[in-house]
Amino acid sequence: MGIILDSGFLYSLKIKKDNLYSRAIKILQETEWKEFGSIITNNLVINEVYTLVNARTKCNPDALKKIDELIWGKENFFKILFLSKQDYPEIAKLMM
Repeated sequence: MGIILDSGFLYSLKIKKDNLYSRAIKILQETEWKEFGSIITNNLVINEVYTLVNARTKCNPDALKKIDELIWGKENFFKILFLSKQDYPEIAKLMM
């Protein structure tokens, strides 16, 4: 079993003005992450996180730095999978 992280959760972890910030922090602190195995997201979610930051904070450089630290820096606690063109038919099969 594993956990797939979505953009809203990642965004809420770092943007204190977000209405789900407290909830995201609580989940981060109270979840026994090792029980679930792999913690992953993918490059499309990462792109969506940056889109959310730019749209909701009007390209605030401080907000972007916080997200950078979570995704690429010392605060990272998850693996990023990079999807390729060949992955999409397999994903489509899983969704049927």
